[in-house]
Amino acid sequence: MVKGLYGFNVAVKKESHKEVVERWAAIFGVQPVYLKPSDFAVPGIIGAKLKVGEANIFILAGDNEKVALAQFVAKNGEGVFLVSFEVDDLEKAMKEVVDQGVKFVSDKPLSFPGGRVNFIHPKSMNGVQTEFIQIEK
Repeated sequence: MVKGLYGFNVAVKKESHKEVVERWAAIFGVQPVYLKPSDFAVPGIIGAKLKVGEANIFILAGDNEKVALAQFVAKNGEGVFLVSFEVDDLEKAMKEVVDQGVKFVSDKPLSFPGGRVNFIHPKSMNGVQTEFIQIEK
């Protein structure tokens, strides 16, 4: 089912995004990869990826105040908001956890240029937004 931890997402304010990315990249000694809006399954996100060892750290912000991510930051402040797990077969992984009572935000996976994702509702995971991601090889 789950191959392992894919990474985690840190939500920040749009105004501080570049500064936060540069700070985290310097701390971990890595080069950030700035992502295009089309790299995301959900519209309205700006972001950068930091590859730290085997894990990915995504520093993300909403590009306007109507985006759910920006609303999360306005309500909760900046910080970790999502943990991502890579799976081999997204539909199979979804079925296995749905059979255990887990609820997803969407009934069907969302596509993006690198694969497909779906998000487990935080209420199903003790308040933690959780993502299953299937990377297309």
